[in-house]
Amino acid sequence: MTGPHTRPGYTTAALPALMAAVSGLYLFCLRQFNRWLLGLAGVAWRGMAVSVTYASLGELRPGSYIVIDGEPCRIVSMSRAKTGKHGSAKANVTALCLFSGSKKTLTAPVDTRVEVPIIDKRVAQVIADMGSMVQIMDMETFETIEVDKPEDAELASKLQPGVEVEYWVVMGKYMIVKVRGQKR
Repeated sequence: MTGPHTRPGYTTAALPALMAAVSGLYLFCLRQFNRWLLGLAGVAWRGMAVSVTYASLGELRPGSYIVIDGEPCRIVSMSRAKTGKHGSAKANVTALCLFSGSKKTLTAPVDTRVEVPIIDKRVAQVIADMGSMVQIMDMETFETIEVDKPEDAELASKLQPGVEVEYWVVMGKYMIVKVRGQKR
């Protein structure tokens, strides 16, 4: 086949293979772009990255922290069981969610990679008690933050203006953990 729109050595039989290669490259670039966008979506409202790291399930112990169903949890109990002659060991994890207090369970092989939240521990001063919320000011950055009042009634009663508290930033969420000092 010859003509003004054909080149010698190229046939129309190669066109489907060329189109498949181009569409494969397009899909690869689209996947990479989506991964990049998801990375940008991981940036929290205040410019802090949603912080997690990875560890083997077998490395964790009771008292460690783990992400189960997208929520940061503290491990309460953990047991390991070998399933049989050729099976891999399994771990049964029971954990409490840091924010809701709900009980979560996870059963998986001990060599499974799991997410572990990075906990940023900071100090702040209470500025105002606003009912179900408390306004605090970070002692290092002087940023003001509105945080939910803790569920613990004893801790909540101590949150008066001027009191220094320790708060945690876990996966972009804030929680007051304890009172550090008294009124000045």
